[in-house]
Amino acid sequence: MVKKPLTPALAEMDVRIARLQEEFTALKRAADRLAVIANDLHTLQRARAIMAGEDPDAPGEAPTPRTGFGLRATVPHVNGRNPREGSTTTLTLEILKEAGAPLPLKQIVDGLRARGSQVTVPGIIGILSRAVKKGMLRRPAPSTYALEVRRT
Repeated sequence: MVKKPLTPALAEMDVRIARLQEEFTALKRAADRLAVIANDLHTLQRARAIMAGEDPDAPGEAPTPRTGFGLRATVPHVNGRNPREGSTTTLTLEILKEAGAPLPLKQIVDGLRARGSQVTVPGIIGILSRAVKKGMLRRPAPSTYALEVRRT
């Protein structure tokens, strides 16, 4: 098949496509930060209310994290810790929470990659090992991880 030379109209379309792809990427990054910013804003508003002697739980326009295009659901505090929104640790905790049972390393890595994470196996092993050490996860069998459940 012989490739046709680019016409001015096709060249202009290529430029527009490239520009829109850049804009899309920038907006997606901004959307990924939206839930983090909403949480930070809510925390500051709550701290201000406490410092002013007001009721921090009074109804108001407290932003809540949303899920949707480009946004990840927040993982509630796990054993008193709240990993950074959108981090590989947070995604790992979400995957294990959704599974409801211990998962082998391969399934965790597959789940992270399905969510767009470009994690390496040595990288995720390090993250999982730190999470076990911090008490966020437990290792019920070799290369198998589960959420740690604390009993009080």
